[in-house]
Amino acid sequence: MSSHSNSRPNMPWSNGEVKTFLSLVAEERIQGELDGAARNEKIFLELAEAMATHGFTRSSKQCRDKLKKLKCEYRAVAVHNGRRGVDKRRWKWFKEMDAIYGKRPASSVRESVVDSAGPSPVSSCTSGNGQSLRELISERLAAAAADIFSEFEKTIARYEKEIDRQRRLLE
Repeated sequence: MSSHSNSRPNMPWSNGEVKTFLSLVAEERIQGELDGAARNEKIFLELAEAMATHGFTRSSKQCRDKLKKLKCEYRAVAVHNGRRGVDKRRWKWFKEMDAIYGKRPASSVRESVVDSAGPSPVSSCTSGNGQSLRELISERLAAAAADIFSEFEKTIARYEKEIDRQRRLLE
C-alpha cells in the first residue's frame, strides 16, 4: 500500500486510505467507543496508529476531521435521497458509510465525531450549496408538512362533497 511521509492537514486522502479508514471505523469495538465517548481523542489516536500499520500516516486530528466530513456527506446524501421526486445522488463512499451508520437507530448514532465541546455537527455540516443540514432538514420538513396539509385539505373537501351527495340522496 502507499504511504505518506507526513501528515499535513491539506494532503488529500487516497481512495485506498479512505477504504482502509472506513474498514477500521466499521469495527464494532470502535463504533462502541465512539458511541460512548464524550471525549474521543484516544479513539482517534488509536485509529491513526492503525492507519500507520496499514502504511498510511495520518494524525488523530486528521482522522477525526475525515470521519466528520464523511458523516456530513453521508447525512447530506441520505437526506437528499430520502426526498420524494428527486434524482438520487450517488457518492463513492455511501455504501460503506450506510453499512456502518444506516442500519443503526438514529438515537444510538452519535451526532458528532468531535469532542462534546465542539460545534454541533448538524449545524456545521453543509450540503453542496453551503446550506447547513439543520436548515436543509428544516426546509424539507416544512415542505413535507405543507404537502401533508394540502392532501388533508383535499381529503376533507372530498368527504364534505360526499356528505352533501348523501344528504341530497336522503332528501
